[in-house]
Amino acid sequence: MMNFTKLITEKYPDYKKIANKAFDSNYSIWEEPKYENKTKGRFEELKERRKTITDRTKILDLYKTIEHHTEIDDFNEEEENTLYDAFLCTMVWGKIGLYGSKIDFFKNVFDDKNKADIIAKLKFIWIILCDENKTEKERITETFDYLKKDGAKHIDGVGPAFFTKFLYFASDGKFKNIKPLIYDRVMLRTHRTILFSLGEIDKARKLENKSYNYNSDNYIEYLGFMKSLSKKEEFDLEPGHLEALLFSDEEYGNCLSCRSFIKKYEKQQLKVINKLENNNKPKEDDNQNNIQQCFWDKLRNRLSTQMKCAVIKDRSCELRKIGNGNYTLRMRVYSNGFNKNGYQAFGIDNIKDNDKVKLEKEIKLRFKNEVIDCSGKSIIIRNKNSDYANEEKRIEWFVDNINKIIEILK
Repeated sequence: MMNFTKLITEKYPDYKKIANKAFDSNYSIWEEPKYENKTKGRFEELKERRKTITDRTKILDLYKTIEHHTEIDDFNEEEENTLYDAFLCTMVWGKIGLYGSKIDFFKNVFDDKNKADIIAKLKFIWIILCDENKTEKERITETFDYLKKDGAKHIDGVGPAFFTKFLYFASDGKFKNIKPLIYDRVMLRTHRTILFSLGEIDKARKLENKSYNYNSDNYIEYLGFMKSLSKKEEFDLEPGHLEALLFSDEEYGNCLSCRSFIKKYEKQQLKVINKLENNNKPKEDDNQNNIQQCFWDKLRNRLSTQMKCAVIKDRSCELRKIGNGNYTLRMRVYSNGFNKNGYQAFGIDNIKDNDKVKLEKEIKLRFKNEVIDCSGKSIIIRNKNSDYANEEKRIEWFVDNINKIIEILK
């Protein structure tokens, strides 16, 4: 993990100061008019009650007023409303609906008709978070899986970027070893960058897949990395402050923001990795040429006399100046013929007009089972029924028929 730590600490020597500032940032979210226009007064009601809730510490304090319940019925009405308000403040603090997601998602969360359902789901998750009979990993995995899109307690419009914000705040004081943290697309990129720094390239690339990346296993792994990085020998920061540092989008002096720097670094890493992989991968054209050359070499070994002066040209092999007519005989594998999709043929070129009729008649007589094409200046003899996936059968066809054609041309 030291590679990643060094990457950030060398770029940002004052990283602890940056982390503290990012953690305590006040986003002035209550002044956002976009919410007011979409929530039919509910936003204003919440604002009146909770307008002092503007940063992480104050949101954490709000959750701390709720008891550590282990039964659904243990909640009183005031606690239910506080839990609901805390959840809504978390969503507003995270700017749900303002970037990336649709504002209607926020409308769903604020709609009065959904309030009872949301409170029931939040209470269910709260009880799991408080259940000390389960391991911390079990509690995190269960709550993540319940809240994800196909989970039994999914809240419409609230994806991993936002329900992990709820887990982060709601779990405060309930976990000693693993701290649930925010896992949005910015921190997902950080997760990938950590994997790249560890040489886990395949795993990092899997996280680019949206259908794969947001699952509880990846979330647990991410939390493990963040825990290791927060230790004294690494960043020496609380996990929440470390996440705030890496998420920070504020520029410092001539430096990019930490978030932008990680994004740029990841792109550079991918560029280097792609280049190395492409250099190590045989080029398709080179690979095809190798297959072709191997094929003609095998045919040359079988037809040592006839092929002594043969000219090899990619997909074709030419024998020139045959007979008194100085004909050229081509053996060719057409189209994608070095795999099962092509076909193979003899082609006779340099035919004089007064010789063509005689040659055509003789070839049609001797090659009744093949396809004969005399429509152009050349005469083409094509194998009708060969198994083109079988290299040996392709070679056999040329071997079996070349002497018959040379005899006709002489």
